Amino acid sequence: MEDRTDLPHVRGVTPSPAARGRRADTRGAKARDDVTPTRRRPPRVVLLATVLFGLVAALWSVAVPAFRAPDEAAHVDLVLHLAEGNGYPRFDGRFIGEAMRYDTDRHIVDLHVAWPRFDAADAPARADRPDVDDLGGTTPDADVPWIDERRAGYPYVYNQMPQHPPLYYVAAAGVLRVERWLLPGAERTGLDREIGLLRLFGVLLVTPVPLLAWAVVTRLGGDERAGAVTAFLPLGLPQFTYVGAAVTNDTLLTLLGGVLAVLLAGVARGRRGPRTDVAVGVVLGLALLTKAFAVMFAPWVLVTYAVAARASGRRRSSGWGVLVAAAVGLAVGGWWWVGNWLRDGEPAPTTETLTHTADRRPPGFSADAVTFLWTFAGRMVARTWAWIGYGVPKTGLPAGVVAALTLATVAAVAVAVRAARPGLAARERGGPRRVDLALAWLPTALIALFVARRAWGLWLTTGHFAFVQGRYLFAALVGPMAVVAIGTARACGRGAVPVVLGLVVVLQAWMLTAVVRLAWTGTEPLGALRGMLAWSPWPSAVVGAAAAAAVATVVAIVAEVLRPAPAGLLRPPSEPSTGAGPSTGAGPSTGAGPAADGPALAGHRA
Repeated sequence: MEDRTDLPHVRGVTPSPAARGRRADTRGAKARDDVTPTRRRPPRVVLLATVLFGLVAALWSVAVPAFRAPDEAAHVDLVLHLAEGNGYPRFDGRFIGEAMRYDTDRHIVDLHVAWPRFDAADAPARADRPDVDDLGGTTPDADVPWIDERRAGYPYVYNQMPQHPPLYYVAAAGVLRVERWLLPGAERTGLDREIGLLRLFGVLLVTPVPLLAWAVVTRLGGDERAGAVTAFLPLGLPQFTYVGAAVTNDTLLTLLGGVLAVLLAGVARGRRGPRTDVAVGVVLGLALLTKAFAVMFAPWVLVTYAVAARASGRRRSSGWGVLVAAAVGLAVGGWWWVGNWLRDGEPAPTTETLTHTADRRPPGFSADAVTFLWTFAGRMVARTWAWIGYGVPKTGLPAGVVAALTLATVAAVAVAVRAARPGLAARERGGPRRVDLALAWLPTALIALFVARRAWGLWLTTGHFAFVQGRYLFAALVGPMAVVAIGTARACGRGAVPVVLGLVVVLQAWMLTAVVRLAWTGTEPLGALRGMLAWSPWPSAVVGAAAAAAVATVVAIVAEVLRPAPAGLLRPPSEPSTGAGPSTGAGPSTGAGPAADGPALAGHRA
């Protein structure tokens, strides 16, 4: 007779202990499968997109003249000061050094003076280019003739960068110390090459952004096509590649913000434990040691853990988790802010309170909130896409192109929200939830509010618009890109990757060409390119090799996208799977779960 004691569905039969154990194991496995995302390796197309981003950013580091990125001279000056072995100064304890050439090159310090175009014929031989000591060293420059005598600090120029926490500057100074240790001798490396090295350090910091964006899409339950799309989106912001290739603490904050986005995307969907809590705290603390915008990450962390607690029902565990993250974050990065408070009476003292005063306010100025909001919104949007240059002239995208790109972004977000699941159930195969998309955009909204509040205060005081920089939003770039990619993949189907790839290649080629023509000259043909190569800190062959590698990477990406995939993975989105790949059932694509809409790019792993 058949033993039916392990068949619990038979009425009147008591399951055996073994059967009950198997049922419990099955339920536990199913619960874990619903909550814990499958570990997936980045597909080849994502890895190639990351390589392409790094190469393009490296080209930007050569295309833009030294100090023609936002506040780059001040950033470099502080790094050089620390590389000499000096301690980190107080917020008002550093003046711009002589090596920054404020006393000779007015266009560097006076934002109303046009930058010259640098001609190939005027470029000195690389072996003869001056180093820091040749230019006067890091001694504060007391002879800047075009500074207003009424300006605070006169005859010196305040370096405002010590208002920031020290992590980026200490790390960048460490790069120069290693370079100087590896290349000892009486003659130091030319300043142009040291700036080039610091720019490449910034490129190294932001290069993982495409991978981080892919990881967020994966953790949110987005499909492989959305993951591939999001890896290309960082190239769709020429302003990001421009800033990422400059000497600035924005690069480190962008990296840390991206890592935090990956961690919190998992936390919100139930993927957390003690190690994750500690990791969140460490990354948050390091961000707090990089820039004040990281303060806006704290409410992001808090809200994410609250969502996790509500979704999982494990309120006590999530509560302890957020307390651990907060404690670690404060221990790693909070000491800087506490120290400022105890020493200066405020957590973030700045020399702007000395230099941005009511004396600058135009006669008859009247503050109008509508005028401010209209101007602020327009400038933030345009300057997030492309506002390239420091001082004048600048280059950017035409207003029509900015409007089209912005509307396309809004449409992609709307599609993603419409397709996302309501509610809080954290099921991997259920695809993104609407709350996930809101959490992805939360830090961007918080930083935008921070910027608006600061810009409003400066406008009231001085009557001038200041602090309105789209680059400030890049600290929270990864999450919104994931949302846009999910919507784009849903809206465009199998054409999403080719369309996005073509768009970003055109944008980058357009803006790089415009910047090179704006900054350099030389004998024709290709005079601007000759000028750039002549002034480059690196040999022309190295720059050419990087450009050739970028072109080859684009070709490899196109081949990867067009390469036939295994049977069952190249069906139209509306058809069910009939091959060996994971079946999702018949019906239209949802654009949500992994492999939900059928076609997978060649090289993708389920």
